[in-house]
Amino acid sequence: MNKNNHQTNFTHPSKKILTICSLVWFVGLSLNILAMTDLFREFLFQKKYIVMHFLLIGSTAMTLFLWNNYFKNKNEKPPIR
Repeated sequence: MNKNNHQTNFTHPSKKILTICSLVWFVGLSLNILAMTDLFREFLFQKKYIVMHFLLIGSTAMTLFLWNNYFKNKNEKPPIR
């Protein structure tokens, strides 16, 4: 088996995987923002939450890469086996 043809859920996501990951990302992002702001009673951009901001940015970037891979691979022809 050629290692270059190895397909994972990240490199070739299905619609089901994309939906589940997007839903988990959105719920996680929302709950983290609610927890950091104490239900919007505090300001979001405080210095004590810098690590959480990096986590939120990182998870958003991974979700965008997943969406990008889905749309990029959606239009490709499936490989002949």
